[in-house]
Amino acid sequence: MAAAPSAPSLNASSAAVSSVSQAHSVLALADELGAAQGGGVHVHPLVLFNVCDSFIRRSESSTRVIGTLLGTVSGGGSRVEVTNSYAVPHEEQAGSVSLDVDFHRTMLQLHQKVHPNEGVVGWYSTGLGVKVGDVLLHDFYARETPGAGAGGAQASAADGSGAAPATAAAVPQQSSSLPIHLTVDTGLTNGRMDVSAYVSSKLDVGESAPVGTQFTEVECMVTMDEAERIGPQLLSDAQTNKLPGEAEGLASSVSKLQSVVSTAVRYVEQVVNGETPADAATGRRLAEAVRSVPTSATLDFESAFQDNVQDVLMIEYLAKLTQTHMALADRLNKFSLPI
Repeated sequence: MAAAPSAPSLNASSAAVSSVSQAHSVLALADELGAAQGGGVHVHPLVLFNVCDSFIRRSESSTRVIGTLLGTVSGGGSRVEVTNSYAVPHEEQAGSVSLDVDFHRTMLQLHQKVHPNEGVVGWYSTGLGVKVGDVLLHDFYARETPGAGAGGAQASAADGSGAAPATAAAVPQQSSSLPIHLTVDTGLTNGRMDVSAYVSSKLDVGESAPVGTQFTEVECMVTMDEAERIGPQLLSDAQTNKLPGEAEGLASSVSKLQSVVSTAVRYVEQVVNGETPADAATGRRLAEAVRSVPTSATLDFESAFQDNVQDVLMIEYLAKLTQTHMALADRLNKFSLPI
């Protein structure tokens, strides 16, 4: 749990003061995000790739990268799916943050033309933990995020300069998990790229005006679809220096298939022996996989396979023969040239 002041002039002691009821409410919000089935913040690999790419391409004067998170919300706000992101130019000086609001809104409009179902769910920054000035940016994104807070107010238009400071304005008390503040440790402080997510809550004393903002860490995990697994798996194999051939790719696929089948067989045996509780959804998936296998006789399958092998060998033989013929013709042409 981290606390940040609502303005640079606010001292740490006043920012740390909060009522017991508010502390319980923000902890309840964090528990609600993590306790719901499939809840929490789910970050897709594309978001992390975008963050790392923006961090590598940042200007020399920038110490970190700030950007907008896009995605969807489900489960009554208990599950936040972060599927895309883009970096937003900014400047930081003496605790104040200036964000290019026009750039942010232009990128958002272009993105929603392609993905109309995705909206702003929060923002990200590189580094470890929450910084003092992050509350200013968080208040800005609270006004930019649909449904964040009781009123879901929109941010006021930026001035003509094109870069407007994300100042801490009075925003309604938040009643949902949005916006999300995502931090990505690109410096690998702990030997790995830590990814953390936070939600905020206003701090006040009794019935007085809010004196600060409290950030509470919520459950965050990297989620990927089946199609998204291909890229990270190839990138994680540092020893791969060339694309596999057709035979190597087939052998690798068969090896992975054998591993998956062995895992499924072990699971079924454990369920039959009473070692593992049965799961109806898993059983239906296994039944669908078994039904999808062709039910042809062994001899018919071997005959079709051998015919296919013969066709492949004939094509390979003709390709080699053509290659040899072209090489021989090239040599004959060289010998026939006049000296």
